[in-house]
Amino acid sequence: DPLRSPRQILLSVASVVWCTRLGTFLFNRISQDREDTRFTELKKEFWTFSIAWNLQVLWVFLLQLPVTLVNSSAVQPATGIWDVLGISLWCLGFLLEAVADGQKFAFRGVASNKGKFIQSGLWRYSRHPNYFGEILMWLGLSMSFCSCLSGLSWQLLVWLSPAFNAFLLLFVSGVPMLEKAGEKKWGKDPEYQRYMKNTSCILPWFPAPDGPK
Repeated sequence: DPLRSPRQILLSVASVVWCTRLGTFLFNRISQDREDTRFTELKKEFWTFSIAWNLQVLWVFLLQLPVTLVNSSAVQPATGIWDVLGISLWCLGFLLEAVADGQKFAFRGVASNKGKFIQSGLWRYSRHPNYFGEILMWLGLSMSFCSCLSGLSWQLLVWLSPAFNAFLLLFVSGVPMLEKAGEKKWGKDPEYQRYMKNTSCILPWFPAPDGPK
């Protein structure tokens, strides 16, 4: 497209690919589970659920900010090292999230695993490898777009996207809600306690040592 730079095309395609994969995964998951138990209690109170809903709206808006701004920017420097690093980071994050989600979906689809928690595959090295991948993706897109910006205020605005994404996943609706639900289900299970104590929360790291046989 002579009217669009390679950067604009790449970031736009990356956004569509992310949206399609995540939307398909969430649809398949809710078809299997019938409900998202994280929101069961929230739905009982209108205002509580409204806050959670609108946080998701804000999340999507800020997440797409680099893509929106890059397509609104008339200044498009030649593709450079920051674009290569940014798109590479996005590809790595996308792979991590897709594989982690796929592993968990497959694990939960096995009847004998009902009532169990996953600690195999990427989940052996991180309690939330899919969130790590999600954070990397939007760091990557923001990194690529930053090569178009010269003013500090614009750069700070763009970095608000991955910062808010990480904040939401790490401190609001991601890790806290999942680990609270996990504690309720398996908190008294010594194997779960060992996994939680010895496995990195986000960054993939050395796995927890094997428990006693």
